[in-house]
Amino acid sequence: MIIKFSSDFIPGTTYTIHIDYEGDIIRDLNGLYISDYVDINGQDGIFMASQMEPTYARGVFPCVDEPARKAIFIINIIHDSSYAVWSNGEIDRTETLSDGRIVTHFTPTLNMSTFLLAFIMAPKSDFACRPHLLINSKNITSRICGRADILSQLAYADEVAYKVLEFFNTYFDIDYPLPKIEHFAVPDFGGGAMENYGLLIYTEVGLFFDEKTVSASRKQDITLLIAHEIAHQWFGNLVSPAWWNELWLKEGFATYMETLAADSVEPLWMQEEQFIVNKIFEFIEADSLPTSRPISIQSTNPADIFQLYDSITYEKGATVIRMMSMFLGAETFQSINFWLGNTTAVMEIYERCCQ
Repeated sequence: MIIKFSSDFIPGTTYTIHIDYEGDIIRDLNGLYISDYVDINGQDGIFMASQMEPTYARGVFPCVDEPARKAIFIINIIHDSSYAVWSNGEIDRTETLSDGRIVTHFTPTLNMSTFLLAFIMAPKSDFACRPHLLINSKNITSRICGRADILSQLAYADEVAYKVLEFFNTYFDIDYPLPKIEHFAVPDFGGGAMENYGLLIYTEVGLFFDEKTVSASRKQDITLLIAHEIAHQWFGNLVSPAWWNELWLKEGFATYMETLAADSVEPLWMQEEQFIVNKIFEFIEADSLPTSRPISIQSTNPADIFQLYDSITYEKGATVIRMMSMFLGAETFQSINFWLGNTTAVMEIYERCCQ
């Protein structure tokens, strides 16, 4: 999109652009999409959710859809009164229009990248949240949401989410920056999970645990998944990649940190001791093939960016981050101030490491 102005900009002046636009709600499990589910009575229903990473936000609304270009978003959603809505912020207030529809106003987001924006709209009759849990005395509430008829099977995920957030608050010595963190299990989602600030979205199967029908090993899978997404609240959200060629930094960091957080939840799992088997062996075969690629690839083509979501980015990235934690030492590595900045590029990290 090219915007032409009738006169030159005046230095020091703030300009506001108002754009009226319409967008499509699609069924492709990306951008802003709708999908189907079957309720407890066997009836078909429809819900709406979002997936903006990596470059789908530009298809939802006009924006500079790049990870380094952060902004504060003020979200207001107009919806039928039979539906509930969720977004990154807390619900600030609601109002009823003359036609009976509801306008839900959310509190402004933090300064964040476009790929972290999130929305969910679902029927009140079929979707709900478990009671929120208060993180110590920090006034941070954590809760799990999803289809009302499976909330009891999300109890373990609820417990893990609470414990992992406490772990990272202590580990980094910088608290999670929002007053709420919601983990939403949706029936249909394009990826395993997404770390949107304040509203983390998962597939139902990723969080579902029923001791009568699911093996105990599912507890490890659930814990690692939740820990990965919560780790992103610091590295990926608070500290963001300068560009998608640095995707391995945020994904590698979260993939390494998930093992430490999982061990804090259940030390007997010894995830850190299994790192070589679970992480290094995961990428080493792909990395030995002629088709292997560098861990960082510079490209502005969305098709190339999508190809970066692989074991080279996640597991090899985690291996590099783990190596850095060893030579930096725990005190430096755990200091989020070492990594902190609006965005982080790999050369900046190397320079800090070598100081």
